[in-house]
Amino acid sequence: MNNKVCFLCGKKEGSGIILKGKKICSHCECELTNISIVNPKYNYFKDKLKDTLFKR
Repeated sequence: MNNKVCFLCGKKEGSGIILKGKKICSHCECELTNISIVNPKYNYFKDKLKDTLFKR
């Protein structure tokens, strides 16, 4: 399991969370918790998270 690279931004960062074996860096984690639905990144984050959470 390779969880050293954030699956949202692709950057290597020491801290963050692991979601179903994939890493979310602390920067993306903060952005996710504060993003507005009118932000252009919202759909990108939503789609990436859905793929991770509901992938069979």
